[in-house]
Amino acid sequence: MADEDAEKILVAYPPDRLRGKAVCLAQIEEAMKDGNAPEDLLQTVQAYATDSAGFTRSKVCSVSY
Repeated sequence: MADEDAEKILVAYPPDRLRGKAVCLAQIEEAMKDGNAPEDLLQTVQAYATDSAGFTRSKVCSVSY
């Protein structure tokens, strides 16, 4: 079930910003192991996709701390 949940979450991610499917799936599964509910992760990804719709990678800024 965790694999299916991770795939559903990954599919909701904006495809133009998706990098490294295997790494992304591993990070999603790790987040679920850390106690994040799959439904909450899916809602978060869907909100991100909606809020960033129309942006290209050149308009999305990454910040490292």
